[in-house]
Amino acid sequence: MFCSNYYVDDTLTLEEIKEKINEYIGKGVNEIILSGGEPTLHPKLPEVIKYVIKKGAKPRIITNGQKLSEMNYLQELLDSGLEQFMVSIYSHERKVQEKLTQTKGSYDKAIKALENLSQKIQVLNINITINSLNINKLQETTQFLVQRFPKIKHFVFNNIDPEPDRAKKNPWTIPLLVDIELPLYKTTNFLSQNNRTFRIERVPLCYMQGFEYNSTETRRIVKDQTYRCYFLDKEGRRMYEKNEHYYDKPSDCKICHLNEICAGINKAYNAMYGTYEIYPVFIKKEKIISRILQN
Repeated sequence: MFCSNYYVDDTLTLEEIKEKINEYIGKGVNEIILSGGEPTLHPKLPEVIKYVIKKGAKPRIITNGQKLSEMNYLQELLDSGLEQFMVSIYSHERKVQEKLTQTKGSYDKAIKALENLSQKIQVLNINITINSLNINKLQETTQFLVQRFPKIKHFVFNNIDPEPDRAKKNPWTIPLLVDIELPLYKTTNFLSQNNRTFRIERVPLCYMQGFEYNSTETRRIVKDQTYRCYFLDKEGRRMYEKNEHYYDKPSDCKICHLNEICAGINKAYNAMYGTYEIYPVFIKKEKIISRILQN
């Protein structure tokens, strides 16, 4: 319903994937993240994983977990050398999960996938897309996952991207920033108290006070990192490289003390709701920068 990638009827062959892996590793990349769409739908995924390892990089997948509910398939991925899994789950409530995925049974399969992974690996990672249906119970979902699956150690919270066609067709899924702030604070406070790590994407720093150092974009800005991705989307196959991680910024950002390390507001969100929610913050950026550089 809100996948950040456009749907395209295109699949890379194994040889094409190997060419791209070689290209990235040639640029100094030491970790390859296989995402989608859904990477487990590719028939050659185990072979891709083996090739990434052969070339000296670490493979990781971001998956909806549906196929990982099959222990035989999970074992096949483990046997290929895959150790890092990030499972996307959106709610601890079955009806919400299935409404967002538009797939009956997706909740049970995702939970089964986490059960299977808990038996096989030591550390689990979770991806949650923030949206209007799950934001008010984000803390409850996080607590449920941590308590039921103690091996979950890291969370990534992606604020929904309004740009792709699926989100545009379902604009009601896109929450306001003012609706995100308090639930996100409570959730991250819970995670910090329970020794879990987390990252947050597409949320400006004025809505992340107290945990600014966990912003993915801010960390890339401070560390001067290049974001590289190979897309299959409506514009065709394209290589995307970005070392400036800034979005739109209204005039209030100019007087904000965190302006230099804040990405601002997502361009598509700005086009939909404007920038009236953005306000300047008057705290020192040096402490945030120091904490980011320490880990």
